[in-house]
Amino acid sequence: AGAETEALELARELRSTPASTPEPLEDTAAALVELKRGPAAQELLGLVLAMPRGARTSLAAARRALALSARLHLDAGRLAEARAVYDELAPYLRSATVLRPQVLAVEVARRLAAGELEGLDAQLKVLVHDAKSGDVRSQREAARLETALAQLEGRLPVAPPGEVTGAIEAATRGWQGARAANQPVLEAEALARLADVYALGGRDAERRQTAAALDALASHIGSTRWHHEAEVMQPVGLERLEQLAAAPFVSPVAARRAQALLGSGKPNPHDAAVVKALGVVAPRLVLEAQPAFPGWGIDAGTKSVWLPGRRVEFESRPLLFSVLEQLVKHGGAASKEVLVIAVWAEREYHSGRHDPRLQMTMRKLREAIEDDASAPARILTTADGYALAGPLRVLGDFAQ
Repeated sequence: AGAETEALELARELRSTPASTPEPLEDTAAALVELKRGPAAQELLGLVLAMPRGARTSLAAARRALALSARLHLDAGRLAEARAVYDELAPYLRSATVLRPQVLAVEVARRLAAGELEGLDAQLKVLVHDAKSGDVRSQREAARLETALAQLEGRLPVAPPGEVTGAIEAATRGWQGARAANQPVLEAEALARLADVYALGGRDAERRQTAAALDALASHIGSTRWHHEAEVMQPVGLERLEQLAAAPFVSPVAARRAQALLGSGKPNPHDAAVVKALGVVAPRLVLEAQPAFPGWGIDAGTKSVWLPGRRVEFESRPLLFSVLEQLVKHGGAASKEVLVIAVWAEREYHSGRHDPRLQMTMRKLREAIEDDASAPARILTTADGYALAGPLRVLGDFAQ
């Protein structure tokens, strides 16, 4: 408390007294950043950046002020602004400097929060290397970020929440504390944990409400990662799950859970428990392919097909759906003769009479479910008929 009072008094004095050099302002701003007094620190940094030495990024005083500003932007959940500051400083970070670990720590933390994980491990290695020759605080921050990425990617186990009531109370306290301190990034982390424990406790209404709050916060701070995690916890349709499952570099947690909800993948014990608690019936994989995500699926109950990001209804087009049904029943591929007899209940197959009708039907089906009907990727033509291409999942059972 004494240090905070002293720093605030010094800040007031510096604001009211014209300063000739930026260093006293920067030192006081750095102290205020540590004390989580963001507005006061930002005001002092504004004075620094308005000085002749503070307005030129080529000078050390300006770079130090910008580095502190990046930390303030991150703490306040202004992810886009933190990224803009990093981009301004990046040309000066090509070689090791005292400032580089500080700036890289903010950028790594920002990318973790935003969901920009592709290539992040390389940047983190530079941070860890630089931190070894830095102060203890830099080393601790580098180690914390290493652990955070490893847990996010599933390389380190997440501690089980323990007894549900106690876990809910602890997660609630964490969320309320982060919100009271105006720390949106920490608030998002706490909301994600709270949604998990609500799910594990079978409290579906609270889980959905918490996921919606996380989604709103993610939109506010510009975090695609937590937007994905919130979507999975509500949950969303299979067509959206296909997209989420294919985006591990945005949110590995959401990707793993989406994969499990689609009946595939290998979730860790915590994710598996959360997915099980959601109580969603998963489709079964009937045709494998690499990459496994995104794929597509056939919903036997609603007579529809889900594709990445969209769903196609066939309730009013039973003939087209019958073709899909027969292809699935015959293991994913069937000859023209088999399809004609099964779909149109013909006794015999005659190519001259039946092929034009079958070809027209397949063209309409491709136009409905292919991204490009002229270059089909889901319904292929074979030597004697047609075949479905995976990864393909089926939900429910077809009428016998």
